Amino acid sequence: MGKKVKVTVGKEVREYEQGITYAALAEEYQEKYPGIVRAIHKENGGHGSGINEGLKLAGGEYFKV
Repeated sequence: MGKKVKVTVGKEVREYEQGITYAALAEEYQEKYPGIVRAIHKENGGHGSGINEGLKLAGGEYFKV
């Protein structure tokens, strides 16, 4: 069995097999919280590129970086 890693999101602590990708975590949380979390997959373009993409697709009242 592979090494476990702990991931904390808010008050929730989860254990995952080492090697799980951020994309897989994002998809899981999107499924669990469909009205709150939205997984967006884009090619790496740096921090600013990610912020700009998020702002283009944001639909809420608040935006947290």
